[in-house]
Amino acid sequence: MNRISLIGCAVVLAGLPSFATSASAAGDQDAIIRRLDKLEQENARLEQENAALKSRVNRVDSRGGTAARSAPPAAGPQYADPPPPAPGPQPNIALKAPVEYIKACSMYGAGFYTVPGTDACIKIGGYIRLQGTFNGSGEGTVNGADNMAPQGRNDRFDSSNVNYDARAVMSADVRAPTSIGMLRGYLRVGAEMDTPIGSSWMTTLAQPVQSNAPFVFWDRGYVQFAGFTVGKTRSFFDIFAASDGYLTYGNLRTTGDTDLTGVIVAAFTYNWGNGFSSSLSVEDPNGHYKVGAANLASPAFGLGTLTVDNAFQSGALNQGMGVPDIIANLRVDESWGYAGISGALHQVAGGYFSSPVGDPCGAFAPCSALGHPPVKFGGAVAVGGDIYVPTGPGDTFGVNAVFSDGAVDFATKGNRWQLYSGNSAGFAWGVDGVFDNVGSDGSIQLTQAWSINSGYEHHWNDQWKTSVYGGYAAVNYNGTATGIINQHLSATPARVAGAAVCGVPVEGVVQPPINMTGAGNTCSPDYSFWQVGTRTQYSPTPWLDLGVDTTYTRLDTAYRGSNVTLAGNGAQPGSATFSIDNQNVWTVMARAQIHFLPGK
Repeated sequence: MNRISLIGCAVVLAGLPSFATSASAAGDQDAIIRRLDKLEQENARLEQENAALKSRVNRVDSRGGTAARSAPPAAGPQYADPPPPAPGPQPNIALKAPVEYIKACSMYGAGFYTVPGTDACIKIGGYIRLQGTFNGSGEGTVNGADNMAPQGRNDRFDSSNVNYDARAVMSADVRAPTSIGMLRGYLRVGAEMDTPIGSSWMTTLAQPVQSNAPFVFWDRGYVQFAGFTVGKTRSFFDIFAASDGYLTYGNLRTTGDTDLTGVIVAAFTYNWGNGFSSSLSVEDPNGHYKVGAANLASPAFGLGTLTVDNAFQSGALNQGMGVPDIIANLRVDESWGYAGISGALHQVAGGYFSSPVGDPCGAFAPCSALGHPPVKFGGAVAVGGDIYVPTGPGDTFGVNAVFSDGAVDFATKGNRWQLYSGNSAGFAWGVDGVFDNVGSDGSIQLTQAWSINSGYEHHWNDQWKTSVYGGYAAVNYNGTATGIINQHLSATPARVAGAAVCGVPVEGVVQPPINMTGAGNTCSPDYSFWQVGTRTQYSPTPWLDLGVDTTYTRLDTAYRGSNVTLAGNGAQPGSATFSIDNQNVWTVMARAQIHFLPGK
C-alpha cells in the first residue's frame, strides 16, 4: 500500500471515534449518515490525487527516468472517463540523475578542465585579430617580395598602399593519461580575410595568387603519443624566428621558418633527460615554401615572376613530392631558455628538358620525349636558440643561422623580388637549382643560400614591451649556374642568337628580360637582402594586445647596373631605360588582438 492510501485509511480511522461519540451524544442518525458521506468524499478525492500522481511518475519514467529502464510502468486506477484534474498545486517529484561537475586540470596548466565521464582534460582557446599594414600585405609580407611582387611596381594602378588582415581563430587542446604515456591532440583552425593576396601567402610559390575573398585555414592539427608527433605543426628543422606575434607582427623573408603556416610531419622524439631531446622527422617539402628547380630552356625568370619545372609536382599545383624532407635535430630546454641544432635532406628533381625548336610538346614546353636531368639531393643545417637575459623579468635574446645547398627555402622565403622606384628597379630570383639541356651537361646546378636572424625583447612592465629584430639572407649561384642563366640574356628585346652578353653567347628563350650588353653591369644573378625593425606593444589586460611594428627592408639586387631596357610590366612602360639598383622599403603595421589561451 502506498503512502497516499495509508493517509486515506488513517483519516477514516481517525474519524471513527469522533463519529461514535457524536452518535451516542446526539443520537441523531442523520448526522451520522452525513458524516459518513463526507468521509467517503474525502477518500475519493485522495484516490483521485493518488492516480494523478502515478500518471505523472509514469510520464517522467518514459522520458528516460530510472524506473523506465528497470521496470514497466505501474497501472493506475481505470476509469470509464478520464479522471478529473486534482485540485490544488501538484508536488514536484521529477527524478534527477547524479550530477558530475567539471573541475580544473591543474596538472596541464591554466585553462584545462575535465571532460565529464572521462579522465581526459581539454582547453578551448583562440584569438581575434585586426591588423593594418602600410607598404605590405595584411599579414605582413613586404611590398615587392614573393606574392607581393606585383605590388612592387609602385604605381597607382598595380599597387595598394594600405592593406589589412582580419582573422578569427579557435583552438582545442585535449590530453589524457594512457598506459603508453600522455595522449595529446591539438587543433587550431580559423577564418581570415587578407588583402591584397588572399590565401596565397599560405601556399607554395607556383600556385596562383587568389582573390581577397575570405578563406578558412588550419595551421595546426596534430596528435602526440609515446614520443610520436603526427599531423601539421611547425617543422622540426626550425629553432628560432621572429614571427607570429613574437618580436614582430610581420612575415619576414629573411627566414624560412614554418611557424606561421605549419607543415605536415611524422616525427619521433626521444628525451634523454636533463632537458636534452632529439627528433627524427619526415616532412612535406612543400611546407618549407618549396620552390624547386628552374628549367632555363623554358620561361622561368620574368619580371616579378618565377616559374619552376619540378618532377613529382602534380602538374601546375607544385604540391607533390618524390621523397619527403628528412629532418633530424638535437636540442636542450632548460629554465634559462633553449638551444638546438638541426639538419635536413631535401630532394631536388627537375621535370623534363625542353627545346625552342623541334619540341614534340611545343616550343619551350617540358616534354618527356626529351628526357630529364638526374635527381640530386640538397640539404640545410641550422643552429640557434633563445635565452632569458638579465635586463628585466621575461626579457629574451634569440639568434638563428641557416646554411643550405639546394634547399633555398630552409634559409629564406624571399624567392622573387620586384621593386620599382622612378627610373630605378631591382629584381631577384631564387631557386633550389637550375638546369638546361643546351650549353651544359644537363645536370641540376644547386643554389646556395644562407641567413642569420636575431631578436631581443624587453619588458618595461607588465603592460609594455618593446622588441628589436633583424635578419640577413643571401642567395648565390655557382659559376656554371651563372653561365646557364646569362646565356639567356639579350642585348635588345630582339634577340640576336650567338651575340655575347656578359661574355656568354646567347641562345634560347630570353630571360631574365633585362636587355643589356653587360657593360657596367655585375652580370650576376646573386642577390641578398636584409630586414630590421622594432615593435612596441601595450597590453592593458593579459588578453588584449595593441601594438605598432616598423620594418626597414633593403634589397641588394641581382644584375646591378645602368642602361638596361625593360619590357612593359603592368602600368610600367616598356622599352624604357632603367638603372638596376638596390631598393628600400619602409613597412608599418598596427595590430589589435584579443587572445584567450590559444596554445601552440
